[in-house]
Amino acid sequence: MAMDGQGRACLEGLRRWGQEAGVCCLDIQNLILLTKFVVFIIMTVESYLCNG
Repeated sequence: MAMDGQGRACLEGLRRWGQEAGVCCLDIQNLILLTKFVVFIIMTVESYLCNG
């Protein structure tokens, strides 16, 4: 759960930084892909830890 909260806080920070920098659509798409990749890694690690 701690990772989840940190991830959300990190995403909020990235979103705010992106808005300030005037991110274009391509960068937003890349951010979405990166987010999906990070979520996939977290889920994989969690399932590995849970299944032992």
